[in-house]
Amino acid sequence: MGIKRKVVATALGLALCTGAGAEAVRAEVSAEVDALGNYLRVVVLSNASVKNPKIWSSHHERVQYVPLNPAGDLNGDLFPAIVENPLQGNRPWVVWSRFDGSDYSLAWSRWSGAWEPVRWVGVTAAGDDLDPALALDPLGRPYVAWWRDEQGVGAVYLSAFLDTRWMEPFAVSDGGVDSRYPTLTVEGDVVVVRYQTPDGPAQRVLAVLSGQDSINDDINPFERFTPPAPSSPVGDNN
Repeated sequence: MGIKRKVVATALGLALCTGAGAEAVRAEVSAEVDALGNYLRVVVLSNASVKNPKIWSSHHERVQYVPLNPAGDLNGDLFPAIVENPLQGNRPWVVWSRFDGSDYSLAWSRWSGAWEPVRWVGVTAAGDDLDPALALDPLGRPYVAWWRDEQGVGAVYLSAFLDTRWMEPFAVSDGGVDSRYPTLTVEGDVVVVRYQTPDGPAQRVLAVLSGQDSINDDINPFERFTPPAPSSPVGDNN
């Protein structure tokens, strides 16, 4: 059915959308289901106010809306990346930056008849993990790219979901080069990560050596990628 998104810039904007006398600005990330509990789509309603941002707080009171992370705003959780798997009835995967008590780490969940318990993407590490990008391969396996603030220098990482867990973060960008805001595409056995550096856009192309269907929890995930060449500016044909 697709992801339903609605961004409300201000409390006034929400009042205009919901009618006079609306409650204070609220928001949510929920799965919408039909009367039989079948998944329909993700509903994303957010308040974009700088002074009072809200993303996760539950807005709907109907049983057809199942919130993922209703306490996320109190925790300071950031905006999620969402992708729906067409091979599994468009059931969604969600990854976002979640405060872990000292900084931001990546958390995830997916819909499998209900939202699965929120877990971390790998082991939490020092430095904020920010701006995740999600993509699926042709077999429906999710990949996530993000950047980590390592003492003021950004570093881009990549992970793929194996059978029951995410692989440990795979360093994509060049060490010591401030690299941020990745985007991600997966075409066949090729993963392309694009990101920003002080010298402009850069990209890295990674090939999955043995094919997507060979990935499982028992392999060394790093062996499934070709050794990356130094990242190059986008559009550089040399």
